[in-house]
Amino acid sequence: MIFRSTISAVLLFTSSLAMADSPEETVSAYFDGFNGGRAAAEMIERYWHPEVTIVMADGVLQFAAHDETAAWLEGLQEEIKSQGWRRSEILERRVCALSPTNALYSVRFKRVFESGEEFFSGGVYLMLRTDRWRIAGLVFAGADSILDC
Repeated sequence: MIFRSTISAVLLFTSSLAMADSPEETVSAYFDGFNGGRAAAEMIERYWHPEVTIVMADGVLQFAAHDETAAWLEGLQEEIKSQGWRRSEILERRVCALSPTNALYSVRFKRVFESGEEFFSGGVYLMLRTDRWRIAGLVFAGADSILDC
């Protein structure tokens, strides 16, 4: 009986991750996976569009496939973990629906470190709905930046 319950719970959990019904669910699930230590390749495959653009203060990155984006995310995870990162928390969020298949999802978040130090930042996720909502781009913004739609 425990085995059947476990299988049912795993199937329910997996299907809920794969069926992101909104930009909020996609980004929240991505943050949860990031905090939970999920593999970059798994999160990229599940939540990101294959073609991605990332805009940072020092330049623009463009990826044509999931494995390229996963390599970037692995590097980011390693970098912040080496600095003592424990978790990231979304502080504020806003959705700007542009059409039934496109949206901007703006967040302010903080990274919490083992030392107790907090780093505040923000970003705008460019969302595209194909088979489900996926992240097609990310623009890193300042700590006080959030869209006002």
